Order: sequence, then C-alpha cells, then structure tokens
Amino acid sequence: MPKGAFWKVGLGSALLLLVSAAPGWCDTVSLVLASNSGGVYDYSLVFGSTGVSFFAGDGINLSLMSGVTGASVEPGSLLYLAFGSGYLGATFTATTADYTQSAGDDAYITGPGTYGTLVVDSSVLTLGTIDYSMVTEQGTFTGTAQGPVSPATGTPEPSSLALLLTGMTALGLVVGLARRKELQDRGPSQIAAF
Repeated sequence: MPKGAFWKVGLGSALLLLVSAAPGWCDTVSLVLASNSGGVYDYSLVFGSTGVSFFAGDGINLSLMSGVTGASVEPGSLLYLAFGSGYLGATFTATTADYTQSAGDDAYITGPGTYGTLVVDSSVLTLGTIDYSMVTEQGTFTGTAQGPVSPATGTPEPSSLALLLTGMTALGLVVGLARRKELQDRGPSQIAAF
C-alpha cells in the first residue's frame, strides 16, 4: 500500500469514528411544557443518555411569548437543586424569559432524565408555539415548545385581501358589460331618452 493511501485510510477511519460517536457525546436536551394552569406555565428539561454542563453565563432563553409577567425557578425542584439551590437567575420581558447561570457553582446535569421546574407567569392563557435556546458547555440546543402566545386576530392575510379585490373587480366588469349590452340593445334613440 502506498504511503499516501495509508494516511488517507487512517484519516477516513478516524473521521468515521468521530461521526458515529458524536451522538453519544452529547444527546439532545429539550424543553417541554410540563403543565399550565391559570397563566402559570411550568417547564422541564429532558436529557438523553448524557448530560450537560451550565457554566457562568450559560443558560436557557424562552422567546416569542406574550404577556409574560414573571419568571422563576421553583424552589426545591430538581432544576433548583441542580443549579446550586438558586444560582439560576431568572429575568423576563413581556415576550421572553431568561434563566442564566450566575458566577456561583457550575451546574452539571446528568441524563437520562427529566428535570423541572422553570416557571413562567403570563397574563395570556392562549397556548401556541414558542422558541427556546439553551447555551451549555456542550453547545447550543434550540427548539420549540408550547407556551403563552397572543390569540389570533381577525386581520385578513394579504392573500385574502388580494382575492377580495380580484372578486370585486370581476363583479364590476360583469355588471359593466351587462349594462353596456343593455344600452346597445336599446338603440341610440332610447339611450338619449334614458
């Protein structure tokens, strides 16, 4: 076997090993809505066979929500305990909730398992799709979950408005052509009298 071929086979084998082992290094971590009632939305993290690490500045962001009035980590919950009994700071805006690991202890969460509870309070009771992202030492995980969103409004879509305009134009043309035909059938003497 030539020297170059041996090197290529070795490199190819190493890459194949890395690609096939990658899912085992860091399984997906996701966020799910565990329960909701009266404007209180409880979320849990679901981990695969491995875990993740949250160091200072890492955290979880929920976005595309509506009417958010509060964000917290439930005291005594598995996430509260995993993050050093409260080192996971929670902040919010009307449309987001952020949970950020402070400069205290780092959080190591091993899988598999479900850890809760991140709490979002909202004045909105309508469920819909929200986005989340988790920044960890193993990478960033993103996805969607259920959460508080604005109720659908009755504003027509642009395509509906275009369809309405087309229909009205067609109706106007039909009425105009019918009127023209009627006038032609009457003749010039009757048009003047009309």
